[in-house]
Amino acid sequence: MVRMSRTALLLAFVLSMLAGSAGAGPFEILRSTQDGLELELRLPPPPLIESGPDGAFVSFRAPGFARIDEPGNPALPFAAALLAVPDGAVVEVAILESDAVDLGRVRLPAAGYEADASPAAAVPTQAAPFLPDDVVVTEYVGILRGVAAHSLRVYPLSYDGDRLMGLQRLRIRVRFRGGRAPAGAAKTASSPATAAGQTLYAPFLNAAQAPAMSRVSPAPAAKTAATAEWYDPSRPWVKLWVKDDGIYRVTGAWLKSRQVDTDSVDPTTLQLFYLGEELP
Repeated sequence: MVRMSRTALLLAFVLSMLAGSAGAGPFEILRSTQDGLELELRLPPPPLIESGPDGAFVSFRAPGFARIDEPGNPALPFAAALLAVPDGAVVEVAILESDAVDLGRVRLPAAGYEADASPAAAVPTQAAPFLPDDVVVTEYVGILRGVAAHSLRVYPLSYDGDRLMGLQRLRIRVRFRGGRAPAGAAKTASSPATAAGQTLYAPFLNAAQAPAMSRVSPAPAAKTAATAEWYDPSRPWVKLWVKDDGIYRVTGAWLKSRQVDTDSVDPTTLQLFYLGEELP
């Protein structure tokens, strides 16, 4: 819910507790603790599929991997996952080992073209070179299940417009530097995992450690909207419901579509509530 005034904006996300599907994906977890992870990623055998007129282009497919969809770039596969991170921690990544492989000279179509496209589809264009500055990238994306969530993306393939190069195997270290443990984290970390807990934090790669990183404790059953101290029914609110599990951003355009006068709201006063608890 969102409560607006000239000096305050309160937002409460009501997230559906559906099982996530992220999980480990193509990653093999070698080690996972409260301080970080050690992972291994392997490319599958390179299925280069002929596409385009007379097989002029090839597409690289890798089951379990996402694909780059930026216009002009080759639709190369990359690995992606969500990391649960201690509140306030800095995420550091390092490649410990890698095995390079030359996949030869190929012509890759730009993203947006499918190998099984209909004949009426536009003829594919040559993809631009894709030479990522960083093979492993992390980025803060929001709060999920009361836990700071960071995306982890690994780009094992590069293309200079002529040759396709890959990292057949990668061993990656992820470290969490600093941060603070939420109240009750020690108790949560030592509690046996439940089926409900495993489902709740399943979207995270390090799901076993996620409960101890949660900023939120479940609200008591008696703490309803009518009785909770944080909820003032005399103030205007906007409530946001989502059908699908995930991470969401509330934009100014969305607020305006709900008849919110965003010009009268100071964005620095925004407050986030989840289950009656205020989050940073």
